[in-house]
Amino acid sequence: MDMFIVYLGLFILGLIGVLYLGLKLSESIIHPTLLIFFWVLYIASVLTVSNIVATGLFYNVLRYKRGIPGEQGRIGEKGDLGFTGVCDVGCDTKICNITILQNINKFYGDLITNILGKTAIVNEIAVIKNNDILGRIKQLCESQAYKEISAVRTPKMINDYISDIYQNWIKLLVEADNSDQKRVIRDYLETEGMEERPVLPNNVFKEIEKYDVYYWGADRIFHPRVIEYCSDPNDYPKMSKTPVATLMGLRSNFYNLIFSSAGAAGSKLSIFRVGPYNYQGSVYYSLGDIPVKNINVESGEKFIEKYGVPDKERTDFSVNLKIDGPAIPTLLLTSSENYLKPPEDWVMIWRNKKKPQLTIWKPKDFYDTTLNKWFRACGFLAIPNWDNATPRQQFGYNTPDKQPIRLVNEDLLEDISETGFTEVWNDKNSGVKGSISMWTSKDKDYLENQNSPLVVSGYQLPADLKIYKVKKDAFIMGTMKPLDFKDPLIDEDELGIGFHGAPHRSAKYSVFTFLGMPLEVQLSNNATADKVYLKHTGLNKVNSYMLRRQHVEELELSGAFGISSDSKNKIADDNNKYNVSNNKLIWEIECVDKNGEIDPSCNSKYYLIKSSVNKKYFKIEQQKKLISYVVDVLPDKTNIEYKKLLKNFMWFQPQPATGNTPKI
Repeated sequence: MDMFIVYLGLFILGLIGVLYLGLKLSESIIHPTLLIFFWVLYIASVLTVSNIVATGLFYNVLRYKRGIPGEQGRIGEKGDLGFTGVCDVGCDTKICNITILQNINKFYGDLITNILGKTAIVNEIAVIKNNDILGRIKQLCESQAYKEISAVRTPKMINDYISDIYQNWIKLLVEADNSDQKRVIRDYLETEGMEERPVLPNNVFKEIEKYDVYYWGADRIFHPRVIEYCSDPNDYPKMSKTPVATLMGLRSNFYNLIFSSAGAAGSKLSIFRVGPYNYQGSVYYSLGDIPVKNINVESGEKFIEKYGVPDKERTDFSVNLKIDGPAIPTLLLTSSENYLKPPEDWVMIWRNKKKPQLTIWKPKDFYDTTLNKWFRACGFLAIPNWDNATPRQQFGYNTPDKQPIRLVNEDLLEDISETGFTEVWNDKNSGVKGSISMWTSKDKDYLENQNSPLVVSGYQLPADLKIYKVKKDAFIMGTMKPLDFKDPLIDEDELGIGFHGAPHRSAKYSVFTFLGMPLEVQLSNNATADKVYLKHTGLNKVNSYMLRRQHVEELELSGAFGISSDSKNKIADDNNKYNVSNNKLIWEIECVDKNGEIDPSCNSKYYLIKSSVNKKYFKIEQQKKLISYVVDVLPDKTNIEYKKLLKNFMWFQPQPATGNTPKI
């Protein structure tokens, strides 16, 4: 009621004001007809203005109101089925990491609760935070070993297998701790950053190190190429290894278009990004986006190649396609977090709220207090929106790995600021509030390889602007160093070595047991019943074997079969020293059925043996009583004697007592 009186009072005051204004405006009009016309037009104007105001107020009230829901409409037609999703390598890696962590944390929590009782940990949560363990699991899930075994066993089976091993390790560690409330091992497992191992009875960490899973993805100093060099350490008491490169690089001009705008004169701009690329199990990141002072940029002869390696190892992949992006390439890098890190913080240099929207961000250099090193930004990042959120927030604040560029350890960088700068682009005449310019180095090597320009707020080049080039020797792998086989880290009698484990170790430590693969299996030829022996190489590939036979009246197997270096010579001889670093001695198998047709299930126990070098097949040729081993192409299926000829290529595995079989 009170509000009604207020509104009525305001209405009366307004009406009085309108009448007063009308009288004042019409006081000079004398002619009666003109006076009538004035008041008609005046009242119409007042009503029009009042209607506009009332409409605005009415809209303001109604726009937040929700109507009464009506009855549900009829169900629409069912849409077409989409494409079946595929879990790529990166997806498998994440699932592996999450699954194993969930499994071992549940196991650990239950174990501590059972041992200490719920009252002992009422205010605590038994969760593993140890950096050594978490880092090793991440490294394991990203390893080439994990990817290779995924081709033979499902990721779920592998994750369960690894989880079981880690649970056994955790149980060993907890049971070995005799301290009050298991405080020593709990401090080790539950403290973030704790890497120094506690001293426990029975040296349980040595037991853990016997498993080959422990070494998946590890650097070669902890995971040496022993089994790739020879089978018998007594023949080679001193091994040699090459130190791992600090950085691995790719050089490419396969770009993705991030932004393109044809603004005012001089402000045309396209921004491109290359990567991240997942290549041979490692993710390669660029150092920044690439600006071009033009639109609709495209070029042919796209390529990607290894960078920082000898010419013979570059493995250039090229295509002649005209697609988005300039011809000039840029550099992508991969390494450990000791050398490459995602940006921690960002500075917004420029943003355009007009369409097309764009925000330019500059990553901040930051100091790593653990490594006591600066990590330097070598480029910028373009985001096609005008959100105030930093790239770290936009890509996921707690998932810095999602950020598409990386900062580099200062030890691997060379300051090339003195070579001078060239302006790539500025936003003059763009009409956008604020100003920006982009600069690159005049260094020729930088332009041909790295090419990751910097951004500056304003049009003047700052006197203290730094531009960095990745050093060439950051990619050099170094000289060969001798490695003593009696080193306890790699002693074959003590620790698990290699991808599948050293040849003569207990089965419980080796993934061979999980895969159901024998270290050595006998195969018989279908035509002659002659026998050969397959032995896994231990390389990071399941389908890779050495091939040997046993001579008459000899107890030991002879040397390894290898193909001749002479392309015209089909002979496969077994006079070669067993050495899996020699590709000519490596063989693959193909599973077939009795008729020689491919058998993906490998249930038939029939195999073809193929050279990994020339892809020709191993067979027996028999002339009278003379038998020779050769490599040849498979017989033509149209040949009337096809099945007879094929028998000499086919090998059969007699039923093994263990049930183990070769794997492809």
